[in-house]
Amino acid sequence: MRRRLLLTALSLIVLMVVGAWAVWWFFLATYGQRVVAAANAEGSEPRLTYTAIERFGFPFTVGIRLRDAEMTGAWGAGQAKLAAAVAEVSARPWRPRDMAILLPEGLGWVTTAPSPANRQSG
Repeated sequence: MRRRLLLTALSLIVLMVVGAWAVWWFFLATYGQRVVAAANAEGSEPRLTYTAIERFGFPFTVGIRLRDAEMTGAWGAGQAKLAAAVAEVSARPWRPRDMAILLPEGLGWVTTAPSPANRQSG
């Protein structure tokens, strides 16, 4: 009887740890999606746009994958536009601030600056 009670208690502890880990992972993944959505909001600088967003990596990596991602923002006196067909940001759940950014299909960029006639002298 005592052995069965110990086994039941141990099973419940393992189940609680696994459940807590899953809750933590989904919290981080959802937080990442909210941060990306805030960068996609009108008026945000720099502005991030994308066609699709996906979560990946459960249980040992928290990842966000963006399809057809474009980031536009100020670059000196002009504008810069970065574009990637696929952009991935991933981190370990136990170190969420240590992120890796992967652009498996490359990165394209365009910068624009005012013409010399429009620049201020001085």
